[in-house]
Amino acid sequence: MTATAWRYLIPYESDIEAAVMRLKDKTFERRAFFQPYLAPEHPLVQLPRTIEEAVALTGELGTHSVLDIEKVGVMPGFRVCSLLSAEIRMEVYGTLTPDRDDVDFHKFTLINHMTNGQARFVIVHKEDEPHQIYLEGLTGN
Repeated sequence: MTATAWRYLIPYESDIEAAVMRLKDKTFERRAFFQPYLAPEHPLVQLPRTIEEAVALTGELGTHSVLDIEKVGVMPGFRVCSLLSAEIRMEVYGTLTPDRDDVDFHKFTLINHMTNGQARFVIVHKEDEPHQIYLEGLTGN
């Protein structure tokens, strides 16, 4: 298996880290992540009860989802979701304040600006106001 590109669009809130953690909780509740331990050749006695258990059970394979991200940070890093730089926003979207059409048209373009184990986010605008948070990541092995 190789790394997986993933994307999410969530409602805007000024506390980006809280919004991302809430997204992680919802992703875990829906079981919307890679779960190799459910395959017949990998029997599991008990399903993970927490995000941390799910990440531990997938090991180096990863969950191929936002669950692989540990924090929101200023600088890009392993298991970090960071704000897309102004330079890359201009390069990709042609604006510092992309709207929904911009992020949809350029979906999975941000992975060209990260390495495996990272994620980026950008604030999506509607009528010149922050409206949503767009996350794109590349995780898993």
